[in-house]
Amino acid sequence: LLARRLRKSKIWDGQKNVGILLPPSVPGALVNYAAMMMGKVPVNLNYTLSGEALASCIEQCGIQNVLTSGRVLKLLKVKISVETVLLEDIAKDPTIGEKVSSLIKACLYPARLIEKSVGCEKPIQIDDLATIIFSSGSTGEPKGVMLSHYNVMSNVEQLGQVFAFEKNDAFLGVLPFFHSFGFMGTLGAPAGLGVGVGGHRQDQGSDRPGAGIAGDGARSGTAENPLHHFYKGGGGGNGNPHRRPARPLGHG
Repeated sequence: LLARRLRKSKIWDGQKNVGILLPPSVPGALVNYAAMMMGKVPVNLNYTLSGEALASCIEQCGIQNVLTSGRVLKLLKVKISVETVLLEDIAKDPTIGEKVSSLIKACLYPARLIEKSVGCEKPIQIDDLATIIFSSGSTGEPKGVMLSHYNVMSNVEQLGQVFAFEKNDAFLGVLPFFHSFGFMGTLGAPAGLGVGVGGHRQDQGSDRPGAGIAGDGARSGTAENPLHHFYKGGGGGNGNPHRRPARPLGHG
């Protein structure tokens, strides 16, 4: 539904890389998934950067507008050098017809047909660009790191091999999507592994962000580098760690 609304709005027409400025949340995740379904490359902008650094990221990617939220702009007070489009305006007041149509397509249509219906002109391949993540710019202008679907999904499959997730497991999404682990672990992994995720924004004010998700009976754990065990040779699971992922993120 959101991808169809975005296509209808034409805000991303003529753009391959699309700017997103949203916290780790359900709306933020849905916008990223919608962008990839449409064949776009989501660029999650770092809202902790200075106005000059943010403008550099936008210019380097050829971004013409930034999809964000009125509440985000009010809370963060970031300076954006291009036009801003509010997600609230794009997604407001979905009709019954839109909901039913989207449900039928999600349940019955093959993935490629759904992609074509929202404007994806050609099938997304595993080696195609998935996202661009920028450095903090501490040594000059921020530098964009181009990650393919293979880059993201290979790490997602490694997570699955190491942690052997169960159906009641869930991620706690604290890292923002402009962080490599935030994009891979709490955006890519839930989609690729079929596990739940709960988002927590800094402005929610809790000093115990795990409290809410723990109440749902989810198994929790923390690690500075969740792939450390895999790279040390304890890859876990029965899968082949060198096998190529079968599908791009957000497709199929």
